Amino acid sequence: MLEKELRAKKARLSEVDNLFQSIYEDKLNGKISERNYQMMSRRYEEEQASLEQAISELEKQREASGREKSNIEQFTRIIKDYAGIEELSAALLNTLIEKVTIGEPKEVDGERAQEVKIYYKFIGIIS
Repeated sequence: MLEKELRAKKARLSEVDNLFQSIYEDKLNGKISERNYQMMSRRYEEEQASLEQAISELEKQREASGREKSNIEQFTRIIKDYAGIEELSAALLNTLIEKVTIGEPKEVDGERAQEVKIYYKFIGIIS
C-alpha cells in the first residue's frame, strides 16, 4: 500500500513538472496570457511542494517500516534458538532483553503491585 502510494505521488510529481514546462512554453509562444500563466504557475508550484513533502514523508515511513521488519526478523531468528527453554540464564537475558523497568509499588485491592515492563531487543515492549 505504501509503495503504491509512493509510486502514484512520484508519477504525479513528474506529470506536474511536465505540465509546468508546458505552460511555460505556452507563455513564451503567446498561447496563454501572463495572468493565466501566473495563476497556473502558482497552483503547480503549490502542488509540487505538497507532493515533494508527501513523498519525503512516505519515504521516511518506508525506511522505518523496513527497519522494523528487519528488527522483527532478527528477533525471530534469535528467539528460535531458545524455543522450549526451561530455565532463564544470564546469557539468555542478555541476548533477548534490552532492559527491564519496574514501577513504584502500589496497593491494589489490598495487595502490593508493581508495574514491570520488559523491553526486548529489536522489538521493544510486547503488550
